Amino acid sequence: MNFEIQSLEKFTEDFSVKPKRTKDYFLLLIEKGIGTIELDFYSHRLKKNIIWFITDGRVVHTQVSGCQGLAIRFKDSFLDLNRSENRATFISILYHYFCHSPFFEPNTDEYSQFQRLFTEIQQEYNRQNASITVLQSYLKIALVSYQRGIKPGFNSQNKKNIDTIIILRSNIEQHYLEQKNARFYAEKQNLSLKRLNEITSASIGKTVTQLIHERLILEAKRRLLFTELSIAEIAYQIGFEDVNYFYRFFKKRVENTPLQFRKIGK
Repeated sequence: MNFEIQSLEKFTEDFSVKPKRTKDYFLLLIEKGIGTIELDFYSHRLKKNIIWFITDGRVVHTQVSGCQGLAIRFKDSFLDLNRSENRATFISILYHYFCHSPFFEPNTDEYSQFQRLFTEIQQEYNRQNASITVLQSYLKIALVSYQRGIKPGFNSQNKKNIDTIIILRSNIEQHYLEQKNARFYAEKQNLSLKRLNEITSASIGKTVTQLIHERLILEAKRRLLFTELSIAEIAYQIGFEDVNYFYRFFKKRVENTPLQFRKIGK
């Protein structure tokens, strides 16, 4: 059913030998543990009683011990978003790169809610006649609760701007390989490019083009370090027909050529 609930220890073991890319989404309830989880190129020290959502395609490497908790693994197809009345909500969760906060530190009541949800999910999953509909419902509640938790409090105007940025990042995540023109993303949100740039610049200090370029650089770094593809192949895969232009694009933003970055990283 493209869905599984497993121990946190099992999850960390799967990514402990060497860094590798996720092929699914993971929602983690971390009760305790010592060590670090590296996502892409950033290392995060474990804390107790936290909730962590890891999106599909991220490079994960775990160096932890004494882990206790649960991990839900699922594919986006499991949520059956084509039939969901709140499709946009879940698209914004699944395809949004939560770079500003890798995990949610709930208060005592919030954490208890997540514990109950994970317990309900585990019990339903272990039933002989487990219901996909019930599992979908519980998972959707958990994902929305996670998203609410990582979005800090804003006044109504700022909240609107943050929602705009979340939708923008979601759209970039879905289309960055084939669409690199900032105007495409503004039009998808029925905004002028000038207005969308005003929102992103005021809220996070970056233009739409900068966000697109950040996502391209991240993908290039992943493929340089975690695949054996040639630089020309990587350039082509992420939408650069001219490999020399890709070299210049990468060096301008990383201060190393793709080849230098690969050698340093390995």
